[in-house]
Order: sequence, then C-alpha cells, then structure tokens
Amino acid sequence: MTAATAIEQSTTSHAPASGQEREKPYFDLPLRVWLFPLFYLLGMALTGLRFYPALLLLILSWIWSLKNDRYHLIIQLTLFFGGYAFFHTERLLPVWTTDMAMGLSLVLWLIYRKPPVLWKVLIAIACYVLALVILSMFSLEKFSIQILMMRRYLAIVYIIVPIALFSGKEFRMDVFFTKLMPYALLICLFYIIDAVVIAGDIFVPETTVYHQSTFYDPYIVGPGHILRKYPSGFFFVALILFPVTRYYKLRLWQLLLFIFGLAVTQTFTVIMGYLAGFILFQNSRKRIFGYCIGGIFMLVALYGLDSILPEKHKDEGVVESTLRIKSSIDQFTILANAVDDEDLAKFGSQRMAQIIPKVEVLLHEHRELTGLGFLHPDKTKITRYIIENELYTDIANNIEVTAFVEVSGVQVFLNIGIIGLVIHLAFFIWLYFIIRRLPYSAYYLCVMIMLICFGFGGFGGLIQEKTLFILSLAYATIILNSREQLGFRCPWLRD
Repeated sequence: MTAATAIEQSTTSHAPASGQEREKPYFDLPLRVWLFPLFYLLGMALTGLRFYPALLLLILSWIWSLKNDRYHLIIQLTLFFGGYAFFHTERLLPVWTTDMAMGLSLVLWLIYRKPPVLWKVLIAIACYVLALVILSMFSLEKFSIQILMMRRYLAIVYIIVPIALFSGKEFRMDVFFTKLMPYALLICLFYIIDAVVIAGDIFVPETTVYHQSTFYDPYIVGPGHILRKYPSGFFFVALILFPVTRYYKLRLWQLLLFIFGLAVTQTFTVIMGYLAGFILFQNSRKRIFGYCIGGIFMLVALYGLDSILPEKHKDEGVVESTLRIKSSIDQFTILANAVDDEDLAKFGSQRMAQIIPKVEVLLHEHRELTGLGFLHPDKTKITRYIIENELYTDIANNIEVTAFVEVSGVQVFLNIGIIGLVIHLAFFIWLYFIIRRLPYSAYYLCVMIMLICFGFGGFGGLIQEKTLFILSLAYATIILNSREQLGFRCPWLRD
C-alpha cells in the first residue's frame, strides 16, 4: 500500500469516527518520486547562486508540471515566489518575485468566477485592506510610500493562485501531502549539507546576512565548522508538520533529517513554533499532555547540555551558548532584574533595543490606537520619525527611521496601533471561521500558530510575503479538497 492510498483511507475526517486512533502509515515513496523535486530544488539553488541559466530549469519544470502534475506546480511556484533560503526575492530579478505573485493573484481574483466560499474570502480580504488603508490615513507619511510596506501585509491574496491552477482538475489532500514531503525533506538535507558537511552557502545560498555566495565565487569554509543557517527555508517546511503530526509516521532517517535540519537554524523561536504545532495538533488530549511533559523534560536536558558546551563570543561583546538554547532562555532573567532601559535592551538578542525607543516615539505622538503608519526604513524622511537609538551597541548604525522591529506583533502595533492589531488578528480568525467545518481546517490553524511563534523572533509572522504565501497555500488546499462539498467542480473562468 502506498502512503497516499493509506492516508486516503485514514484521513477523511479530523478524527476516527469510532474514537479509536488508526495506525498511521509510514511515508515511503520510490526513489524516482524524489528526482523531480531534487531537480527543481537544485535549479533553485543555482538560481540563488546567480547562475541565471538555471532559470530555464525552473521554467521547464513549470511547463512540465502545468501539463502533467499541478501538485508540483503549486509547490514549485510558491517556492519561487517566496525564495525560501534559495534567493532574496528583492534581488533576483528587476521585479521582485513576491510582487510577481501579488500581481498574478490580483489578475486571477478579477478574471475567475468565484463560488460562494471564495466570495466570502474576497469580502474578508477587501474589508481587511480597507481597514489598513483607513488606518494609514492617520499617518503623517504619504500613502505612496506607505504602500511599499503595506503590500507585505496583503500577500494573503495568494490564496487564489493554487485554486485557479487546479480549476477543472481533481485535487486530493493526501496526494498533495505526498507530493509536498520530498521537497520539504530535501530542504532539510540541503540545510544539513550546507551547515555541517561543507560549511558553506551552496545548496541554500541565502541563509546568512554576512556574505554573498555565487556560482563563480562560492562561500565555503570547509568541513570541521558548523554554520548557523537562517531559517527562511523552514517557513516552507512548516507545511509538512501538520500531516506528519496527524497522518504519517516518519522513518528514522526521515526524522533525523528533519530534526537536524531544523537544529542547524539555531533559531529558538522557530524551533518553539515547530514544537507548538507538533504538540497542540495531536489527535488526542492525552497525547498533547504527554508531549507537553516530554517537551519540558527535553528542554531541561538540552539546557543542561548547552550549559556545559563552550560559549561563543560574537561581535560587540555578545556572548551566546553553543546551541543558543541556554542563552535564549537566560535572557528572560533580564526582565526580572532590569533596572533601566539599557538592561532591558539586552532582552531578546537585543531586540528590545530596537523596540523601546520606537515605542517611545509612538507613545510621545499619542498614536497608540492608530500607529505611526507603514513607515519605510529608507524612503521615510519625516524628521520626527528619525531617531538616534542610544541603546544600540553599534553606534555607527544608530540613526534610523522608527519603521522596523524584529518582533512581528510589535511591528503591527507600530504600524497600525491597537485598533489595527485587533483587526489584524480578527481577520485571520475570520478566515478560519469561513472554512471551520471543512475537513483539514486544522491545517490552517496549525500553520498560522507556527507562523505567529516565528514572528516573536522577527521571522515573518503574519505580515510578510514568505510566510503569508505558505499560509495561503495551506488555506487553498483545504478549499480545493472540499470543492464537491462546497458546490463547485468545473472550470470557472469568466465567459
């Protein structure tokens, strides 16, 4: 029995009707199934290394997938539009790949006939956009500049792309999961190779902010070193956590790929996001409780291990533990012991140094309810919003616009205030209520909660294209899987 067949028999509802948990199948696929995802991801890596002929490999993959397998197409396009550790979406082409996705989405919303469920989604998005525009009008900044930052909030419109690409085509969620898994596990493998085996930026080139690796000038330190790899690739990998939690068992080698790939990101908030998703979306309360207890013991053990490993001394006097677990947890003692802003600024890997002076500006302006607007870090020139941040240890870069912080919730508060923060959260909850009665609706919730956790470290949250694209993909697959239940099965392109 294949994994897809087994899942089809065991995942037609959120839980087994009898209350008894069914045996989950192992994820086993023949070698040939892995070759096409490998071909595509190598093309992504070469593109990220600025070997531009590799774009032809991507285009050929899209053409083949369009004709033969739309599952691959929606996965491949999402990877390309979001970049996900392979390339910066702003730097690859003259037009940002994220803007290409947004443009395609807007066209499809206009030209496709929408069934009732998509009208509900579109109305929700329209109300959200209108609310953001109204709140932006309270800002001193021009709207033409604010829209450059606001558009990141609007990437949820990507929901329409997977749905449109499957117009008139059969869609089954179990098949989607089996198509998705090789891409995710191969990304985990690429992370491990880059971080541990070659210690370079070759297979996931855009996982560092310190240097640029290219095809003709590759960055490779060599064996014997372990590099920290930034976690943007694991935004995409987040799509597999729910099916792994609910419907699959992984072989040991697959589990090790996933765990070690995630570990080399050394990003506490992303790891905690994965743990939260894994624990909260188990099939039973007993399992949730058991994994909570197990998670606490594991965290204590890892903290103890990290305590005996040598510390890393970074630039500007920053000291981190080897696994970044002890140093991340120890930061919470700062909150209890802080006596002034300088002490508090050290919290959150010094993220509070970003936050404190910018929130002070917002409070001084009495804009707690509506925020400062979508200020741009480079284009905003309003003097009152340009500050000298005395909490930074690097005084060479302490002049900045009150525009950006690395905690997503605080970023929303700065942009659109308390009113906007409430609307922002209500919008994503509203989207869930539209699909709450559909099978697999918990898939959307799982991905959303993981992204919120990522956002505590400034990694996407619900306000950046990379993360909203994958949330959109998860949402779209839930609708596609239930098209017959929702009453639309045929192509619905406008006449």
